[in-house]
Amino acid sequence: MKKILIVFKTILMLIIMFFVTSCTFLKSNDEITDEKVQSFISFLDKNDKNKIYDTFAKSKICDIDDFAKTIDLLLEYYEGTYQSKELNTKGEESDKNGDYKAKWLVLSYHVLTSTNEYRIFFYWCTEYSIDENSIGIWSFYIIKEEDYPTKEKSYGGDGLRTFGINIGKLKNEDK
Repeated sequence: MKKILIVFKTILMLIIMFFVTSCTFLKSNDEITDEKVQSFISFLDKNDKNKIYDTFAKSKICDIDDFAKTIDLLLEYYEGTYQSKELNTKGEESDKNGDYKAKWLVLSYHVLTSTNEYRIFFYWCTEYSIDENSIGIWSFYIIKEEDYPTKEKSYGGDGLRTFGINIGKLKNEDK
């Protein structure tokens, strides 16, 4: 009888542990994406240069002259305290070519702070099987709402997906 009770308690504990820990495994792609973007915005709010730097793909920013300076410029440009965000567009791109598999998020948001409104765009690599230094943000664009002339369209930067931080850039047809 004692052995049956021990086995029963062990099974019960395993079931409870499964349900408690499975919550993190059951997150949808949308929830994971939202958490990534929310974290990045919180790094902006906290002026956390190290965390912003760590969010970018190391293989894409290594050749950018003085990338740290672009973070400083971003933090000067981004004003106010985060209030809300609204997803304008979300897309996914993937590439599978025998030797490797890669996946990117293509995201455009409208962000409201206590003093300003912004349009932001991410090209964010979430999977790159042959180079973990390629995982992270490849391109980040930001523009103040007042400087974005085509309000009915989602913001996509200048359309070039230039690596690193890009401030105030527009496509030629949006100028």
